[in-house]
Amino acid sequence: MPNNNNIPKIEPFPDEAPNRQMTPPRFISAADSCVAHMYKLPDQMNTLAEYMTETATTAADDASTLAAQETVDKTKVELQSYVDKAEAAANNATGGQVQANWNETNTTAKGYIQNKPAFATTAQFTALTPGATGAGGTANIFARQDHTHTLPGYGPTTTTLTVGGTGVVGTATTIARSDHTHTMPGFGTTTTTLTSGGTGVVGTATTLARSDHTHTLPAIPVSAPHGFAEYATPGTYTLNLPAGVTEIWVTACGGGGGASAQDPSGPSGGAGGATVIGGLITLNGGGGGRNGQGGIAGGTGGGKGGDQQTNEEGENGVTGIGGALFGGGGSLGNGGNGSWNYSDQGGSGIMGGGGGVVMNTECYGGGGGGGAAILRKKFTGVTFPISITIGIAGVGGGTNNQGGNGGNGYALIEYGLTSLTNN
Repeated sequence: MPNNNNIPKIEPFPDEAPNRQMTPPRFISAADSCVAHMYKLPDQMNTLAEYMTETATTAADDASTLAAQETVDKTKVELQSYVDKAEAAANNATGGQVQANWNETNTTAKGYIQNKPAFATTAQFTALTPGATGAGGTANIFARQDHTHTLPGYGPTTTTLTVGGTGVVGTATTIARSDHTHTMPGFGTTTTTLTSGGTGVVGTATTLARSDHTHTLPAIPVSAPHGFAEYATPGTYTLNLPAGVTEIWVTACGGGGGASAQDPSGPSGGAGGATVIGGLITLNGGGGGRNGQGGIAGGTGGGKGGDQQTNEEGENGVTGIGGALFGGGGSLGNGGNGSWNYSDQGGSGIMGGGGGVVMNTECYGGGGGGGAAILRKKFTGVTFPISITIGIAGVGGGTNNQGGNGGNGYALIEYGLTSLTNN
């Protein structure tokens, strides 16, 4: 009899085992392994059958009784049953009957997977926020491959930029589109007119200046002809100024009168000559002094001569001072001073001033009058050339001309940039 204890043990076929519990990440490899095992079972069963057959044959040869033959037949039947089951299991495995099915919901089906993780629902997805840091997570559920997350919406407005404003990172929880723009301050429509000597300022405008803007500048004055003409010697002259000159400023005076002598029978001093500026103005000379009477002024700007008899000093002119000791009247220049020294001659005037008198106790002399004078008087609309006549000084009276002479007339004509603007 064969030793049945040496027969390999046959484990229960997988379809007779209880439902399997599988770990989801390995359920595919476990199924593959099961299929491979099923394919090996027929070969193993055939090997076992051959072994049993040989054992049974040996036992038949040795057995001489009917019981031994029955044992062999029974063993063959059992082995054939195992072979049939192995072939059926292999066929079932190749037919997909033991494949795990993720979507299987029937808990009694062979492909049903127990304790598999669930998929996350919409409520379980994290809403992303700007600036948040990503995290690995701790959830024990799966996320589907085509899942999405809620993103912050796009901002509905933009900030208006201001000139000189400071940039900020911002605190908004919305996303800015990549093609968004900001409202910029507009360009200014006017510019400031610069003034000569003006001080620059930063400004307070909320508009922008274009890079190619310009400012209105003051016009540059055109250089006009300028200068002056001066006449101090008696005579007649012609003044012809450059083209375009139509206005001049005149300072001038007539000649001063001469003083009378101390001699009661001596002659009076001579009158000064007139100074004439074209057809614009005539400035008369001062009158000569006479015995007991000072010479009269030539006009406005000239002073009357001093009078010894009435105890009057010479008067001041527009800028000149009257002479002392009943001297000559002033004009642009001073009048000559009088003298008590018989052997002296009275002082002469300058620039239209009258001459001074020599006095004594026997008669009363008079100083010459100052010529009329003007100081920087403006004349416009002048047509050139013009004639200039300078008045001569009056001569002092008396023996050896003891009365002082007057001063000659004078004229200064200014034009252009060097002239002042007072009228």
